[in-house]
This record gives sequence, structure tokens and C-alpha cells, in this order.
Amino acid sequence: MKPLIALNCEIDTKGTGKVRVNRTYVEAIRLSGGIPLPIAPQATREVKQLLNLASGFVFIGGNDYSPSRYGEEQHPSVTLCHPIREEFDFRLMRLALESRDKDGQPKPILCICAGLQLLNIKLGGSLHQDIETLKPGHGLLHRNREDVARHPINLTAGSQLRKIQRSATVKRPISSHHQCINRLGDNLVVTGRSDDGIIEAVEHLTREFTIGVQWHPEADYEGSARLFRALIRRARQISLPKVR
Repeated sequence: MKPLIALNCEIDTKGTGKVRVNRTYVEAIRLSGGIPLPIAPQATREVKQLLNLASGFVFIGGNDYSPSRYGEEQHPSVTLCHPIREEFDFRLMRLALESRDKDGQPKPILCICAGLQLLNIKLGGSLHQDIETLKPGHGLLHRNREDVARHPINLTAGSQLRKIQRSATVKRPISSHHQCINRLGDNLVVTGRSDDGIIEAVEHLTREFTIGVQWHPEADYEGSARLFRALIRRARQISLPKVR
């Protein structure tokens, strides 16, 4: 059977409201051999029932999480995500980090862009709220609203990502972020940086296959298929309880 991969969702409350996931995430999971399972904000009891069916997680990109989560005032460049999404994302991340199969093995987690930032904040880290403020002249290297931003990422020797990518460098990934990690969260290690020193990838030290990337592999599946296929391979190893 194909593994179900849970995803968090974007929230739009205009008009009748929408709960959505960009098709690129759905297609990346599907093309890699998994079945996408978008999870809308709802009570924890219901979420746990859904997660009993899931063999892995993808946390998607989006707008910014509130800097109050790491004890800072909001920078003018920050565009907050919807508070319903923010509350649920932190709750879902907690459940994901706690999630185990029937043999006690952790379910794999892939965090993309804002998902990486969510993981870092949830584990006690903080962010630089604006790269252009941190490094004047570098903002467009990481997010160009008028064109696709691409830049190389150097991967740490021995890291899971380097083994997955089979290369020391991710050459031209799609980049669309104006924030980056400042203080690293507990039990995370940096496994990728851009040439200007910005943290672009992290991995969990003790939790198998818990990976965060700051770029958007779902937006360039052909160049990033190995990462999603690695997620699905790990998800296939998860032993789920029988559902009655």
C-alpha cells in the first residue's frame, strides 16, 4: 500500500473561506509514491485519529509566524500567516514530533521553507525576521518577487541531505524566503548553508528523518525528486496499527 503523508494547510477566511494546499506539494508526494493527506485545522482528538493513518508529514511554506513566539517585536517586513493556521501548525508540529509507529519508530517529517521555521521555533529557536536587514543587498538572492530566485546551497558532509542528494551542493533550488534561522532550536543541527552564510537546511540529531529545508523542492520536482522519494521510502518502513 502507498503511505499516507499528512500536510498542514493554508487558511483563507475571505468570503466563504478556504482551506488549501498548493498543487505542487500534492503532486510531489504523489509522483514519489505517496498519497497526500491534507489536514485542516480541527480538534486534537480528531487530528490524532487522522494521524493514526499517516506514515509521514510534510509542513508547507507560507507567510510568517508571529515573532512573539520567540520573544521579539514584529519587524515591518513581516507578513503574518492567519492566526488559525498558526495555532494549528504549532499543535500539528507537536503531534508530528511525538508521532511513532506501533514499533516505536518516529514517523518521518519534511519541513519546507516556513515549515523549517516552524520546526525551529517549536524547538525553542528564533529567526532573523528579515534577511535584507540582516545582510543589506542579500535579500533578493533569497526572494525576488519579480523573478524566481535561485542560489546554490552547500550541504554538510555526512548529513542525511548530502546522502540523499548524492552531492555536496544543491545547485539551483528555488528560493522564496525573507526570514532565516537565528538561534537554532533544541536538538537541531545545521546541514546546509548558502554562500552568504544563511542557514538553509537543518536535521534533528536524535529523531530519524526529521529534515527542514529553506528552499522549495516541491516547486522544482525534477531537480528535487530524491528528497521526496527519500521521505516516501522512510514512510514505507512505518508500521501502522490496523484500523478497525
